[in-house]
Amino acid sequence: MNPNVQEIINEIESVRANIYAVANGFSQLQLDFKPSPESWSIGEILSHLNIVEKGMPRLYAMLLAKAAEAGLSPATNGSWTKSLDTFKLDVVTQKMPAPERVLPQFGIEKNELLDSLRQSRQALVEAVSQAGDFDFSGVKFPHPFLGEINFYQWILFIGKHEARHLSQIEKIKNEADFPK
Repeated sequence: MNPNVQEIINEIESVRANIYAVANGFSQLQLDFKPSPESWSIGEILSHLNIVEKGMPRLYAMLLAKAAEAGLSPATNGSWTKSLDTFKLDVVTQKMPAPERVLPQFGIEKNELLDSLRQSRQALVEAVSQAGDFDFSGVKFPHPFLGEINFYQWILFIGKHEARHLSQIEKIKNEADFPK
C-alpha cells in the first residue's frame, strides 16, 4: 500500500477504535436517547458515520481513475495526517448541517450499527489499498465545506469527521438525563 495512505489509515483506525470502545458500552436505550427532539441520538450519529463512509469508496475509485489518467509522479515521503488540522474538524464549535443524502436512521439495533461500521471500514480500506506508490497530492475533488481537498485528505477526512462526532457522543453521554 502507498506509505502515505497507510499512515492515514493507521490514523483513522485509531479514531475508529475509540468509536467502537465507546459504542460497545451503550445499551440500546442509551443509543436511542436524544438530548432534544432536534438532536441526533448516539445511534443516529453512528448511522450517519456509516452512511458517509459507505459513499467514500466510489469517490476514491473516481480519484484513482483520475490519477491514472494524469500519469502521476512517484510517491514522495511526507505526512498528510496534519493536513486538515487548520479546519479544526474534530472540534465542535458549531453545528454543521448534514446533507440530506447522509442523514441518519433512528433506532437501528446496536449490533447492526457496529457490523455496518466494520463493513464500511473494510470497503474503505480495500478501495484505498488500490493506490499505487504515486503522489496523490494533486488529485483533488471539492468537499462541500472544506473546498478543494486531495486524495490523502479525503481519506483523512473520515477520521477527523469521526473524531468530531466522538466529541458529540461524549457530550450526549454526559447529559443529566442520559439513561444510566
